[in-house]
Amino acid sequence: MAFNTALSGLNAASSNLDVISNNIANASTVGFKSSRAEFGDVYAASVLGTGSNAVGSGVNLANVRQLFDQGNLQTTGNSLDVAISGGGMFTMSNAGALTYTRAGQFGLDKNGYIVDSTNAQLQGYAVDANGNVVGNNLTALQVSTANQAPNRTTDVKGNVNLNASASVLVKQGNTYQSLGTKIENAVVGTVNGYPAESVSINNTNSGGSSVINFTANESALAMAQQLQAVTGVAATATTMAKVTGFNNSSSTVTLNGVTLSGSTPAAFAAAINSLTGTTLSGITAAVSGTTVTVTSNNGQDLNFGISASGFAADTLTVQGMTSATSPVGVAQTITGAAGGQTTVGGLVNLNLQQGFSLTGGGGSIFTASPVASPYISNTFDPTNPATYNSVTGTTVYDSVGNAHQMTTYFVKDSTPNTWTMYVQVDGQNVGDPNTALPAPANTQPTMFSHNIVFNNDGSLNSTATPPILVSNWTPLNSAGLPNGAVSGQTVANGGALPIPIPPTSSNFQLDLTGTTQYGSPFSVNSLTQNGYTTGQLSGLTIGNTGQLQANYTNGQSKTLGVVALANFPNQQGLKSVGGTSWTQTFASGQPTYGQPGSSSLGLLTSGSLEQSTVNLSSELVNLITAQSNYQANAKTIQTESTVLQAVINIGGAP
Repeated sequence: MAFNTALSGLNAASSNLDVISNNIANASTVGFKSSRAEFGDVYAASVLGTGSNAVGSGVNLANVRQLFDQGNLQTTGNSLDVAISGGGMFTMSNAGALTYTRAGQFGLDKNGYIVDSTNAQLQGYAVDANGNVVGNNLTALQVSTANQAPNRTTDVKGNVNLNASASVLVKQGNTYQSLGTKIENAVVGTVNGYPAESVSINNTNSGGSSVINFTANESALAMAQQLQAVTGVAATATTMAKVTGFNNSSSTVTLNGVTLSGSTPAAFAAAINSLTGTTLSGITAAVSGTTVTVTSNNGQDLNFGISASGFAADTLTVQGMTSATSPVGVAQTITGAAGGQTTVGGLVNLNLQQGFSLTGGGGSIFTASPVASPYISNTFDPTNPATYNSVTGTTVYDSVGNAHQMTTYFVKDSTPNTWTMYVQVDGQNVGDPNTALPAPANTQPTMFSHNIVFNNDGSLNSTATPPILVSNWTPLNSAGLPNGAVSGQTVANGGALPIPIPPTSSNFQLDLTGTTQYGSPFSVNSLTQNGYTTGQLSGLTIGNTGQLQANYTNGQSKTLGVVALANFPNQQGLKSVGGTSWTQTFASGQPTYGQPGSSSLGLLTSGSLEQSTVNLSSELVNLITAQSNYQANAKTIQTESTVLQAVINIGGAP
């Protein structure tokens, strides 16, 4: 009997050594769960049971239990190495056969599926275009290596602070013209016939005034130069005359002392234009039928002369003009017989800044009570930084993924708490056409502008400043030609907010929610847009809650799926099938699936692996104990053998 008991002890000790050896062998196996041998004593029993003084019959191996404790996490840096912190197991499929594991050493196969070392595919949930889980059916997670398609910009969000202390750059002033009785009349002779006259420039800001005295026969050019020197004044001058009556190719015509060849209208105009940059500086000519319009762009007098050179009947008719269609005074005809000359004086234009006015004049050059018309100076010009208070920009994208620079300018208005925002893309206008203009201007883009209105506490008045539609952008290439991308859809053609999804044009909205007007310097708190160019796959990441994300070279990321974890009512009932994997059994119960972090499931750590739960120190101590047990049972057999030998010896004694 003792032999059998001791033999069972040897077998048990041997099994314990096997379990300990297996633990030690897998001390470095990722995801391995250590096991322990569990034993039970054995008693012989009859139909009527065992007696009160029954002696045990040895031991048997009751169970080899795996301990599903949490292993330590080791960082690897490989994005497809994944560890579970908490409950749950990865679900793997090999041709439909499901296994479960805690070993998260994954890679990609040739088709982009995420697989383990046995080529089993990691299971998860499919997602929609927004990364939301679709349904609860498991599917193999797959990574596409195709380029990410571009996404055109449809929404630009800007949150800026406009300085409440900024100056109003646009100024309102007055415009005057020298519309006296002598202005731009054609007169006989070599002088313009303007009398001496005085005007005053009055500064209502300081209370002072400046008197300008014009001498007799002074040119409009000289008048403008005197006026330009006065603070608050911007002066220009022009002289225009209409010339007709060319009737002999032998006539000699002069302009400001310069002899001109050709006595036909076309030849006369060509001769003038050939000297615009030299002896007839600033003077140009244009032909319309038999009429030549001569213009001095700087306001010098225009003096015409004619010599018949033997044709005394040749004539030339000259009349002053205030514009190409507005004649002034009486036309003067000069003849070759008299060697006639006639002179036309010019027109002075004045722009006086806000707070300045003009008085005086005798009526010959300036009327006695000059009439002013309002004008605006320093109006917005994107090429002139002095005409806007602040500027910022961001990159927007067209339908084929080309990047374009959108620039936004902010100009403070004279109306309190109001600014004007101007927008250009690649320096081009993107405002809808002004149909009131004559063709072809009525079809061309205008400067885009929109009012921004604030409340008196500096917050944005969202009612007066809702999201703004930019609806007339045609993407251009570097040569300034349409690049083939989708163009804008103007409001007249149906462009409106919200932008349809998918978009059908290059239209985008500007949302200034959060923009403020505080007494601090201009700042851009945030400026974002939703477009991007084509992207190539640059990496993969797996989030804590299982989102498998593809990262692209355009800075975008896309959720490809969500890793699913499985849990069992009784993990101890799982069957180990090698490869640090288990399969479901009747004892384990049915698995439940979910996203990491939900219910009793743990979170994932990408770039890490869960290490083996084997404690080598403990296993070495257990090894010594198992060895002692084995030796003790062997000693029991040896002792039983000695006793049996003694009994045999007694029976054979003489």
